Amino acid sequence: MSKVVPGHYGVVYGKCDSSDWFDIDIELDDEAEKAYNKAKEEHIPFECFKELNAALDAAYGKVEKEEIENSICFEDEFVMECQGEHPVDPDEINDLVAARDPHAMEFFDLQDLTEDELEEWDANDLDELPLVRDFDKDFVPCSPFDNGWILRVEFVEDPTDE
Repeated sequence: MSKVVPGHYGVVYGKCDSSDWFDIDIELDDEAEKAYNKAKEEHIPFECFKELNAALDAAYGKVEKEEIENSICFEDEFVMECQGEHPVDPDEINDLVAARDPHAMEFFDLQDLTEDELEEWDANDLDELPLVRDFDKDFVPCSPFDNGWILRVEFVEDPTDE
């Protein structure tokens, strides 16, 4: 059985641009609950217990995922770039096709076009440009929290307060 304790999180989006603190529930397994109670009873900082650090890490992961999803919904350019959720530049595609890049040729199904047709082909004429995450086979999404943003997840209570 797990116990839920109050926590909160805040985000720093860059220089001097941060969110308020938002309340969250942090789930504790039996071992983490024992550590939480011991920390409070003996006024030991939470960070001294690996079980509580693991609970915070799990909460961090959930919040990070939600913040990324929300930022994509609001079309945050930085997050969309980190996640590959933005279209490939059409000039980059045209350069790849002009160089007869095998991946670009296959992706756009251009292998059977003649040289004249390839010279005429232009990515700007596509109805929709592919997203970087779909086009770049080597693309690895990254977290904005690994690239400048800061996410803090904490327990609300401080066991060292008396």
